[in-house]
Amino acid sequence: TIDQFRFAQDDFEWMFEFVKDKAGNSKYSDSAVKRIFSKYMSNLVFVWKNKKDEVVGFAPVMETEKSIYYWLGFYKSKKYVSGLGTRMMYEALQWARDNDKEFAYLGTVYTNASLYKLNFDGWEFYNGFEWSDNKEQLKFLIGRSETNDPELLKDDEFVKRFYEGDTSKVLKVEKN
Repeated sequence: TIDQFRFAQDDFEWMFEFVKDKAGNSKYSDSAVKRIFSKYMSNLVFVWKNKKDEVVGFAPVMETEKSIYYWLGFYKSKKYVSGLGTRMMYEALQWARDNDKEFAYLGTVYTNASLYKLNFDGWEFYNGFEWSDNKEQLKFLIGRSETNDPELLKDDEFVKRFYEGDTSKVLKVEKN
């Protein structure tokens, strides 16, 4: 459980290096990384070790009765570049299946680098107003410029492309 979990200072150092490698000059601070491991965000931590019994990866998870929330897999990215992160996520998903979880939240998909999550069966994403399993819609959203209005239902191209130009396929209007 998270109450029993402790990581060493050198673990924290490589974890923060991992965040910098993956997210660049990100908004993650030391306290943000530590907060992911707090009892308020996680109640279980998956730990991966190599043959020498050295820790090579951590994945803090919030387990509920029906689901897991896989916040972020931290791993020694400079040493293990051959799919360790994806393998960690896969094993957490296997654990969720083996423990009868109905859902597994795998984090965001804001960039093309996150599209590997589509390789897992049963994936869906929230597009801002509904859950979708439309891969082309997800790629469209990722490709949108940051200058575009984030409100998709105002985006004529989005509505035409994915809802045949008919917002009534998404919204029902009643007049009372």
